[in-house]
Amino acid sequence: MAINISVITIGCMFYCLAFMGASFGTNIAMGFVLATVLSIPFVLLYSTFSAAMPNTGGDYVWVSRILHPSLGFAINLYITLIMLSWPAINAAAIMPAFISTGLIGTSIVTGNSAYTNLATALNQPWVIFVITALPLVLLLGTRKSVRFIWVGFLAGGLALIIIVATFLSVGNSAFVSNFNAVSAVKYNDLVTSATTNGFSPSITLVGTFVASVFALINTLGYNFNSYYVGEIKQANSMRTQLIATLGSLLIFGVSGYLVYYSLYSFVGTNFVNSVLYLFNNVPSRYPLPFIMPVASAYIAYATNIAFLPLLVNVLLAISYSVSNVAFAFVAVRNFFAWSFDRVLPAKIASVDARGSPWFAVLVATAIAEVWAVLEQYTPISAMLAYDVTGFALAWAIVSVTAIIFPYVKKEIFQSIPEQLRGKMLGTYKITLAGIIGLIASLLMAYSSLWPTYIGALNPVYFATMIGPFLIGIPIFFVARYIRGRQGILLNLAYKVIPPE
Repeated sequence: MAINISVITIGCMFYCLAFMGASFGTNIAMGFVLATVLSIPFVLLYSTFSAAMPNTGGDYVWVSRILHPSLGFAINLYITLIMLSWPAINAAAIMPAFISTGLIGTSIVTGNSAYTNLATALNQPWVIFVITALPLVLLLGTRKSVRFIWVGFLAGGLALIIIVATFLSVGNSAFVSNFNAVSAVKYNDLVTSATTNGFSPSITLVGTFVASVFALINTLGYNFNSYYVGEIKQANSMRTQLIATLGSLLIFGVSGYLVYYSLYSFVGTNFVNSVLYLFNNVPSRYPLPFIMPVASAYIAYATNIAFLPLLVNVLLAISYSVSNVAFAFVAVRNFFAWSFDRVLPAKIASVDARGSPWFAVLVATAIAEVWAVLEQYTPISAMLAYDVTGFALAWAIVSVTAIIFPYVKKEIFQSIPEQLRGKMLGTYKITLAGIIGLIASLLMAYSSLWPTYIGALNPVYFATMIGPFLIGIPIFFVARYIRGRQGILLNLAYKVIPPE
């Protein structure tokens, strides 16, 4: 579960505030509730499949054995490539979103501008490449890597507890007083400025639904235990899978709700949304001294403890950084699944004396560093705005796979645990999970394409999302052709479930 939550990333729920709420009528706390509810069908879908086929590679194994190998490889390649883009995106965010925020917050509390100057000095491009390379920690072996991931999980959890407790204990009147004392723009004037420039303070259902799409970006990863399920004890137990998957989702959903409920209570909903509106739509009127209006920035107006803003933001930076190791941990397991089926060379699954998958780790780190170059010198992070759309389409394919599974692969279906072959409402449980998952995934994809989410549909951004899907199919057929020339019939591997 710690790996799932580290993949989701506690720090992300604070950082993504800067880009959540740019549209009208947003309630981010309720967005997390809605995102959690929308994600439950995928919890059931992935938990059922993981218990039925507890094999490394997750949806790659399921879709390739039931629907078609090229589709299984395509969706898993997409998820893996996007997963390996996150270390670079995280690395680019850590300095401006957390370290700079903590130092500027300390400057506000102490009145010493030297901390703000230090924040500017530390925001250097080379930091991105160093943090992106953290997956190399996996070379130390699985046990030490998991301990390292636990450090990030605990650091993020501690920061969350401190921030929520501080926001709830201080109160809105103290925030207004503290903000007005140190800011050139007063509390009420800021809200008036946003309203004058087009902001509407009323909370709407559409705005909250759009907030749920941003929250869904935050929660991606709660089902990633399916990719390393072969290393989990009692993996073919539905209870085990639900503890890992549903547990991760609920922990993060409740945490996200508490962060934004406490933020709204402390700062005020209209104030938070006014700041977000100005930051995203009228940047010349953005009034805060922070580079980004992340949720953790507001703790500077809650306390006289000089280094508390720096402490909590450093903890969030640790959480955000360590998640890079969790991303690569999962990606490497997908590499192994591809290699086992001979889509990739056997070399990719090489391990050293400590059991470390050294070659796969190097490949994953290299891919992440390519993303870091793109992040630094191109607008790639904006172009990845439709990540949620891509995941929704991938999950739609997995849902179709579940729907047809009992009918098109009867022999494999009869080999899964008996309790997973049962019926409900006149159909197989796994088929029912697939139907619900398909409806939810199509709804998610549709919602992520609303103009209120990211603006008018951008063909270039959309192509950036579709591209990794499309390249997976020809890569698979090229691999099958090459293996055929070597006398290896690749299709035979997909007629059986690989060993756990």
